[in-house]
Amino acid sequence: MRNVKGRGEVRRVLKLATGLSESPYEALAYALLHYEGISARQQVNVLEGIRVDLLVGKSVVVEIDGEVKYSNSWDGRSADEMIRDERRREVRLQNAGYRVLRFSPGELFQRPVEFVQTVRRWM
Repeated sequence: MRNVKGRGEVRRVLKLATGLSESPYEALAYALLHYEGISARQQVNVLEGIRVDLLVGKSVVVEIDGEVKYSNSWDGRSADEMIRDERRREVRLQNAGYRVLRFSPGELFQRPVEFVQTVRRWM
């Protein structure tokens, strides 16, 4: 890697590759927060039966909602059932004192600064 342009950036990105993200979009969200000095933990079990994409501090949950989750019935549930289950999950988190922030992959790509600012505002 001696003469590769941008090798420092490649090294920084590789240090962030934990293997915990369940999608490339979760990895992107984690990296955006990291580069802005915001510490986040990935795939955290916060309540019985509930694991969140990212946990910032003790109470800010960041969820990245990909379209595949709601468009494919990979686990036998319809999109409507998945949405209802997701809403119940979110209510449980809120009742336990968590602030749930949801973002789409498009928001991460098109408005990364706004994504970081929103998370920072709720920290």
